[in-house]
Amino acid sequence: LQTAFPDKPVNVVEVAYANHPWGVPDNAGYPLEYPATPEGQQAFFEDFLQLLRGFSHVNGYMYWYPEETYVPQGPVLTLHRGVFDINTGKALPVTDVFNL
Repeated sequence: LQTAFPDKPVNVVEVAYANHPWGVPDNAGYPLEYPATPEGQQAFFEDFLQLLRGFSHVNGYMYWYPEETYVPQGPVLTLHRGVFDINTGKALPVTDVFNL
């Protein structure tokens, strides 16, 4: 996009990474480059944000469903891509990356 539209700012939307193996679809036809763990989620975002810094026209990104967490009496969550532990509600290590 930056090459085709050099004067336009670019926003990357709906980016997320699994923090648990259950967050990876059974029919995923691709190998994971990072483990589906809280540490793998953090490593993915460290590299992702570093990559974005290499593009001068990237305006920002939007994390898809970061607020996913357990809520008493709420629905059962199965995506495992949020930034909070779905059992405790505590922030996962990936939240440290967002201060970079």
